[in-house]
Formats: sequence, C-alpha cells, structure tokens
Amino acid sequence: MVLKSLRKAGALLISHPVLWIPGLVFGLFGAADLAAQSLLGEFVAGRLWIIELITIPFFTGAMMHVIRSGDGSIHTFIQGGLKYYFRILLPSLIIAFAVILTLVLLMLPLSITGMGQELISLVAIGSVVGISFFTFFYDTAVVFEDAHVFESIRRSVEVVMHNLFTVILFYITVLALTALIMLLFAIIWTVFLYEKLVPITTFNATQIESLTPAEVSALLGPEGLALTAALYVIAIFVVFPLIYSFKSTFYQKFTQLKETVTQGEYDKKGRWYKY
Repeated sequence: MVLKSLRKAGALLISHPVLWIPGLVFGLFGAADLAAQSLLGEFVAGRLWIIELITIPFFTGAMMHVIRSGDGSIHTFIQGGLKYYFRILLPSLIIAFAVILTLVLLMLPLSITGMGQELISLVAIGSVVGISFFTFFYDTAVVFEDAHVFESIRRSVEVVMHNLFTVILFYITVLALTALIMLLFAIIWTVFLYEKLVPITTFNATQIESLTPAEVSALLGPEGLALTAALYVIAIFVVFPLIYSFKSTFYQKFTQLKETVTQGEYDKKGRWYKY
C-alpha cells in the first residue's frame, strides 16, 4: 500500500505539473528567510516564517483538491486553495494550541523539580512528535472526506490507530525520502563550498555552537550564499510536493476502504446490506 501510494504520487507529479507550485513558493520563502537572516537579522526572518505558515493551508488544500478531482488546471488549484483554506487553518490552530498547552503543562513541573534542560527538551520534543504522529492526516481528512474541524482531527487519530503498522511504514518512508534528498543536496553543497568551509573544521565544539548567522554568511561570502539559497530552493521544490502528494495518495486508500465498507442500504425491516 505504501509503495503503491508512492508510485501514484510520482505519476501525479508528472501528469499534473501544477502540483509543483507549492514547492517553488516555499522554496523561495526559504531562500528569502536565509537572506533575511544574513542581511536583516532574526527579527525580520521570524516574520517571514509567520507569513509562510499562514499560507501553508492554501497550498496544501489546493494540492489535495487537484489530486482528489483529477483536474490539474490552475483554476482547480486556486479553487481548492480558497475552498479549504479556513477548513484546514482552524484545526491547524487547534492542534498548535494543544501542543503549546501540553508543553506548558509538562515543562512547568519539570522546571520546578530542577530537572536538566536536556531532559526537558527531550520531553518537549517527544510531546510534539506524539501529537503530530496522531494528527498528521487532519488536512487530508478535510479535503478527501469533507470532515469538519474537530471531526478531521478525530478522523486522523482514527486512521492512525486502526492502521498503526501501515502508518508507521508511511512515516518511515517519508523520513527516509526526506533524509535522502537533503543528504544529496548537502553533499553537493559541501563539494562546491569545500574551500570556504575548511576554516570551520579547525573550530572546537564551543566555537561551532557560538557561530551566528552573520558569521556563517561572512565565511560563505556572496557566491556561497547564492549557491546555498539556490540549493535550498531546489530541495524544497522537490521535497514538499513529493511528500504531500504521497500523503494524499496514501490517505486516499483509507477513504476508498471507508466507502467500500459503508456503501449499502437498509431494507424495509431496518437491516443493513452492503453492496
């Protein structure tokens, strides 16, 4: 099921070029963020991330609507983004609030008891990963099953709980694909910028940790920064459409299974017959 979904996602990306638009947009956002960190500081870069986050529901809704409808036109893409924007944004905010509340409730008592910062960080990461693990498919539930705000979250948890092994395989595949693509671009980046990165090899751990974005930018120089931004754009351009198309085709299988199970009718005596 996982491999079939991945192959279908690849075929969709070839037959529906409009699905690559979000990757290009977010890649350019990332390049702008890198430039802002180097030239304008963390404050401006942080504001760019906010803009990017509030545009994600539009593009994910647009992509999934194209995949659901089978129509790869730009009109369908924009229509899907507008139709599902708030329906995806609202559960996103609820999940984000749940994550923040969980972190506060966990970290306050841990801080009071004097536990180490590393342990607190591990607990925080574990909480975020745990919530994300079960709610990852909320947006696909919105688009492919027309689920409402809380129903989309419930449906995501339900799919994960009832198909735990398959979903874990999906997550492993997503992480492996992302890591492989990022590793490839990291190797290319290192090969082209090797001479500029040599001084960092002489730094100790403390010096490396204390490096600021401005210092890294100075080491790379204008050409190095331009290459870094270009590779970042290409990497996101590939990763984002691939992962979200894969996520969509994977979830479609559960939608089809649900329709198969629930398709039928009641007779005059109230008995249920499946087709």
